[in-house]
Amino acid sequence: ARIAAFARPWRPILVSASSGTEGYRQRAVLDQPAMIGALAMPLLPGPSGRFDRKNAVLIDLPFGGLASANELSVLNGENRIAIKAANGVFDKIHVSSPEGGCTSICLGAGSTTYYLAQIFIDHMEELKTTYRLYTHNAGILSQFYSHHINLEKIQIISAGGELDPITKTLVGNPENIFPATTFDFIVQGTSIIHEGKLYIESSTEREIKSALLHDHHGCKILVLTKHELQDEAPKGIEPYGEITDYDYIVVPRRIGNNKKRYDLNWEQYLDLFEPEIMNWNYSIYHITG
Repeated sequence: ARIAAFARPWRPILVSASSGTEGYRQRAVLDQPAMIGALAMPLLPGPSGRFDRKNAVLIDLPFGGLASANELSVLNGENRIAIKAANGVFDKIHVSSPEGGCTSICLGAGSTTYYLAQIFIDHMEELKTTYRLYTHNAGILSQFYSHHINLEKIQIISAGGELDPITKTLVGNPENIFPATTFDFIVQGTSIIHEGKLYIESSTEREIKSALLHDHHGCKILVLTKHELQDEAPKGIEPYGEITDYDYIVVPRRIGNNKKRYDLNWEQYLDLFEPEIMNWNYSIYHITG
């Protein structure tokens, strides 16, 4: 038996089962939403048992995107989706990525992206696709090269420039800091948020963050600890962007009923967001404002 669920906002779901009408027992916990979408255009006829390189499957998804996989992985059973036909029968198809099955992610400076890199390391053996990580965060580079990890699944591409000992980043010309300008995801943190505007103390890093935010393309994600939410703007520093320049925002969930100052500051922005995933420890919001 298989079960899939999606809800907005998402919260973990307990699944119980019984052979009758009573005596239900917990069978599973759904800790992440299923990728359930709808065809955006009719699925055209194609060949059976081989790759269809002429037609494409266009799908509207409630969030995120489908995983990438190369053709060999697809032939070995990965990246299957089920499409419900008009007669109610589900047909399984295998989907390959035209980019060769590699997801590109740009990780910016800051401790929040540093911890995200650690998640990649901790779950390296579970990765079902390959990743290309671009970063100028020196801390992230040291993470990957100080561990005995399998770099066959993750390719690390560092930025050009010199090491800034204060921000622990490689700084260079923001216009050509990376060889690519389009990514699947651009993940950044920030130092200070006031009235929706984003600030960072380093002028060079400010230029880099602005370039990644405004001149590069991809799904833009802002990762926070909430301590960035301040009552006053920093003096003598110009903002490099706004919260609404991003597509998604990730924050830790508040535990207990005691609100801290940054929780109160956070509440002023809730009208800009639509909850996507509400996990045990963090929340992911789609920025709609």
